[in-house]
Amino acid sequence: MAEPSSGGGSAAGRRLLSPRVVFPLLAVVLVLTVLFTPETTATGDIRLTTESATPYGARGLYELLGRLGWRTARRAEGFRAGLDTAAVYVVLDPPNDLTAAETHALLEAVRGGAGLLMVAGRGSPLSDSLPLRRATHSARSYPTRAETSGCLAADNAPRGINWPDGRVMSWYLEATAPLPADTVTFIPVRRVVRDSAGGRPAGGSDDDDDALAESAADTLPSAGRSGRGARGRRVEVRAAAAGLPYGRGRIVAVADPDWLRNDVLRVCKWNAAVAAVRMAEYLSPDRARPFVFDEFHQGVGRGSELPRAVGRSVAGTAPGRALLQAIVASLILLAAAGARPIAPHPRARAERRSPLEHVGALARAYEQIGATRIATRRLVRGLRRRHRHLLGRGRDSDAELLRMLATRHPAIAAEVAHVARALDQPVSREEFVQVGRAVAEIERAIAG
Repeated sequence: MAEPSSGGGSAAGRRLLSPRVVFPLLAVVLVLTVLFTPETTATGDIRLTTESATPYGARGLYELLGRLGWRTARRAEGFRAGLDTAAVYVVLDPPNDLTAAETHALLEAVRGGAGLLMVAGRGSPLSDSLPLRRATHSARSYPTRAETSGCLAADNAPRGINWPDGRVMSWYLEATAPLPADTVTFIPVRRVVRDSAGGRPAGGSDDDDDALAESAADTLPSAGRSGRGARGRRVEVRAAAAGLPYGRGRIVAVADPDWLRNDVLRVCKWNAAVAAVRMAEYLSPDRARPFVFDEFHQGVGRGSELPRAVGRSVAGTAPGRALLQAIVASLILLAAAGARPIAPHPRARAERRSPLEHVGALARAYEQIGATRIATRRLVRGLRRRHRHLLGRGRDSDAELLRMLATRHPAIAAEVAHVARALDQPVSREEFVQVGRAVAEIERAIAG
């Protein structure tokens, strides 16, 4: 009794693994996965462009300044000499760096009285021209309780951008030269310093060090400010955004581009929107200076600037010049390899006979050996080929074909008999001429 049960179980297993069961189940799983997988609001485009309303864009900053009374505009061309010194230029970590000439033109305008809001980086011509640059470490930000006391719970919910501990993890600025005494810190961040053994001091939470954050000075010394938190942890307070005078103008440098993104400005407890407004007030206190956002280096420039941008990339950068030299060297090598010191000889061509010459040569060969039967077979084969639409594509022999023609056309029976006799036995030259005439009569009868 156990044997049938085992066989039945294996048959049920085969039915479950059959394509008609497995494939529908896979389709159901795929549909459920598509329907219930949470969608991410972020996109692959992380440019800080004012044209983007995605979590990583900067349209929120553009509209915020406009609604608070500042004039805003977008610049769709590169920077050149003679920029307006009564404007504030906003360069937000563009994917295409400013060239050395553009950096010079922009900083000359700032020295003449213009303002500059920029995201400081490392290695770009603009960042290398300033005494502030982005550090290689990150730190945790925490606004004071006074700054976030009015935030509602609905305004504190992160959207497309968030950090595991609920605080912004930000790069901070480091000074590469002594800073002016009136340098202003807009966003302080806290960095817990490891002990001499390389470990992190134990004990305490992030809120234990709020007193140290609230006591941070508004100025940014070259080495930052350090102290100890409530549990004895050594903490350094650095600046993630700072402003300093530059000639007759002012510059605000932001270490981390996340501070200006749409979904970071929306979260009240991070205080990013308030810090952005303070930066704008520092650069244009009377709201008379327009904020001009650089969109050209974000890739939103005019089409007429494309050849010029390509030319600057090729001739104005070290990788571009190296690529240009490689192309020129390849063209020289190609020209050297393709040059021939000796002119090539023309290729010899063998002259071929025309088809008519072949017919004449074949006729003379048949005549010399008296091959009248072969010549007759050639004539009949030509007749069959030219009138295949009337004679059909059958495999009848030549003799059967001639008998069929004699039956179908009695008027040419004598001509058919003459050709049939030439197929069976050799004939004289005069008789072979008559064979040719007979084939012509047969062809006229068939065609008529």
